[in-house]
Amino acid sequence: LDLAPVTSTEVRRMIERLKGAPLLHGARGRRAVDIDAIADAVSRLSVLAARQPDAFDSIEINPLLARAHGAVALDTLIVPARSSAPARESAA
Repeated sequence: LDLAPVTSTEVRRMIERLKGAPLLHGARGRRAVDIDAIADAVSRLSVLAARQPDAFDSIEINPLLARAHGAVALDTLIVPARSSAPARESAA
């Protein structure tokens, strides 16, 4: 685990350290997935988070579907930071 932002190269190294990394390379008769697309998605998300560190309480992509060519976020959850919510005007 590294602190954001991380480069695609750094993410790729993290992926290769995963116990399940061989599955991404096409183990058990399956096609290999586009690890570069996974690394790019994670890297871009880390840049967003690093550029606006106080804007989010959490950001989640689950699942990220990796295919032979590309990766797609099937579901995301972005929770804005409580402090970044617009202030309400009082009706005085």
